[in-house]
Amino acid sequence: MQADSSMCQESIPMHRSKHGSRVTDAVHARGSYVFLQLWALGRAADPSVLEKQDPPSPYVSASAIPLSGAAVPPRALTEPEIKGYIAAYAKAASNAVHGAGFDGRRDTYWGGDEEGRTKFTREVVDAIVDAVGEERVGIRISPMEHVPRLVAVIMRMPNPNPTFAYLTTALRDKHPNMAYLHVTEPRLDRRHVADFDEDGNDFLREIWQGGKDGEKRIFISAGGYTRDIALRTAEEKGGLVAFGRPYIANPDLPARLQKNIALTPGDRSTYYLRGNLTPTGYNDWPFADDSIPVVDAKL
Repeated sequence: MQADSSMCQESIPMHRSKHGSRVTDAVHARGSYVFLQLWALGRAADPSVLEKQDPPSPYVSASAIPLSGAAVPPRALTEPEIKGYIAAYAKAASNAVHGAGFDGRRDTYWGGDEEGRTKFTREVVDAIVDAVGEERVGIRISPMEHVPRLVAVIMRMPNPNPTFAYLTTALRDKHPNMAYLHVTEPRLDRRHVADFDEDGNDFLREIWQGGKDGEKRIFISAGGYTRDIALRTAEEKGGLVAFGRPYIANPDLPARLQKNIALTPGDRSTYYLRGNLTPTGYNDWPFADDSIPVVDAKL
């Protein structure tokens, strides 16, 4: 199980992490685990939303390069601000694990070559590992993901493979006992699922599970999986397969996968309803069979 939280310049306040412990206690009571995802939106943030915060949050990113078609470019972070973000990640991770009871923390540049482009991520991971330990830190990366802005505006590296191969190798070699590497497949973007790519990010799988004790490192693949493809991938390649969007419309997803029950299609128009404080689109989806209790994780 994984929870998400966006982070601009503040880490999780301790009083909020205490409330979070009620959630993590409930998860642990059912014999499960929960990692908290903290992330900075960068240039993908909405400046108009940032301006309305009290006090207003700056629209900043790794550089002043805007998303294609964006009306306003972000401001490039200064060197002190970059160091501040790294410290904020570490503090947020410490609050999440030691204050709110999460089992771990997942990460989601300065620039130039592969070493420079991955520097921010690597230093954030270093700081978090120092704060909570390798075994509680996992990272999710999306090498091929399109980043939409408004309608059909996207931003993606022309050839991300060398950069993400460098990052994966560096993290594996420096922190071989990290909890996992979670990778989204190239067939998935935030609006639709493209054709299935049999190879996908297998080059990262090979790197992550290579070297000493590589078979012990956990590789999680996500994005556009059906039950059949997930089973085939796990059986032939090993590792874990993650499901995300299907959980929204299928609160009993593990049971449906286990019993091969058809999934209910989601309704994207209800995924993000600004200001909506009702159950609509979140916990108003029906179970396939009310008699199905909590099931174990095996398919």
